[in-house]
Amino acid sequence: MGYFKVDDSDTRIYIEAGMDAPLKQSIKNAQILQALVGKSVGAIVQGTQGLPDGTHGSLLQVTMDADALNEYTYRSLNDQGATLIVTHGAGNNDAVKAMQLGKQLGHQYPNLSLLSLGSPLSDRKMQVASSDAGVNYLGQVNDWRDPVTHPKLWVLGTGVAGVGGLAAGIAAAPNTGGGSLIAYISAFSGGSFGFGVGLGMGSGLGVLAINKYHAMSNYFSKPKSQSILFGWIKNQKK
Repeated sequence: MGYFKVDDSDTRIYIEAGMDAPLKQSIKNAQILQALVGKSVGAIVQGTQGLPDGTHGSLLQVTMDADALNEYTYRSLNDQGATLIVTHGAGNNDAVKAMQLGKQLGHQYPNLSLLSLGSPLSDRKMQVASSDAGVNYLGQVNDWRDPVTHPKLWVLGTGVAGVGGLAAGIAAAPNTGGGSLIAYISAFSGGSFGFGVGLGMGSGLGVLAINKYHAMSNYFSKPKSQSILFGWIKNQKK
């Protein structure tokens, strides 16, 4: 648990995609962003890949340990100077919990900037948590077609009658980074579902694939995201 660099350069940009983000995917996303901005990009990784299932479950029950380690990572990155953290999906929730814990401990992160992408948490919540922790909040970029950022709208479009009472649990998605959304999709399709598989829904909003609209690379390509990213990089040269 911590952060890594794709290369040995002076890395000042890190992506954070959440506790369950696969390491290989984090590396791939970091490389995609690195190619886009022409700057070294690393990743904050909080996964427990490689540990036995029982151990993984035990660790997840002790959420404070994960939050504390993430907060320590923020302090470490803050100490290295101006650093941008690009949060995505459940990484937004992890960031808020780390910053809230930091505030309780009396820590501030004046050298950190944060860009929120594909967030299940509101722009306001990200802004308040960042401000309280002394983090420079750059804004949020969401896609209304992304089931993780707009779960209620998406569920309404797919027709809740098909899954019965499980659809009611979708209200929890903003607090879990979309965890209950995966359960919803699985029930709707009658089978298992993962972020790496696209699933078409034939009514309401039409065909929506979570790997298309929620993918981190999808958010990298958005003009607003690029404007914020290159704006931050430009400001570091002043």
